[in-house]
Amino acid sequence: MVQLHSAKDNLPKAGTIIASSFTSPLDPLYLAGIFQPIFTRSYPSTRKVERITLFRAILLAFSAPRTSPAPTAKLVTLRHLTTENPNKIICVFPETTTTNGRGILPLAPSLLSASGETKIYPVSLRYTPQDITTPVPGGYLSWFWRLLSKPTHQMRVRIATRIYNNSRSQDSPSSSSSASSSKKSSPFKAIATGYDTNIFDQLDAQNGLNGGGASSSEYDGGMDVDVGEGDGVSAEEQKVLDRVGEDLARLGRVKRVGLGVRRRLSL
Repeated sequence: MVQLHSAKDNLPKAGTIIASSFTSPLDPLYLAGIFQPIFTRSYPSTRKVERITLFRAILLAFSAPRTSPAPTAKLVTLRHLTTENPNKIICVFPETTTTNGRGILPLAPSLLSASGETKIYPVSLRYTPQDITTPVPGGYLSWFWRLLSKPTHQMRVRIATRIYNNSRSQDSPSSSSSASSSKKSSPFKAIATGYDTNIFDQLDAQNGLNGGGASSSEYDGGMDVDVGEGDGVSAEEQKVLDRVGEDLARLGRVKRVGLGVRRRLSL
């Protein structure tokens, strides 16, 4: 078992980004209590995010998903948020909506707006029993009844190895000199490491790809990702989102699914 005090280097800290799963209104409460982050809302149609309060983050779990922001929404990039708030953690829900905890939805492109020097920590939150997770949109009372009718609940949190957005080195963030030399391009490097520590569970610490998944040779060649200004995602950019999605699926021991928010709304 990896103790919390011995895993400080593997925990999100100020200036980093949490890419969290989203299954319950309790998720923002837990994240706020432990990390005190700035919460954001992502949309499938844009790389920018909307900064929201803790209360709005909780209400998102009861709300129907949206494919695009409201006309009055104030959108910013993750790079801007981390620059303006260097002493805070930024929390992103890249699936953009709650799930039932049995799969990982396609991720929004919002993570691609982060700086190439920023560390991203995929975080998976799971509950036992699972009936306290996803409420029906608007079903406040029924969800509270299920929550309060159980004497105890178990929460399991797993944090993946940090992902460095750096094409030059997998073990360190990009240097300021390399960042200034490419203003139009923001390189991203995805580390194929899976998770190496579960600080709240009885899992053994792992390094490398012991948990399965892509082989290290698949990523050894490096990956330079140009985030650009558009909202379209290139094949190289998609690899970054896939790496985060694979980590979330591995942490939660679930599969990735192809049913995104747009298809869910069309059904």
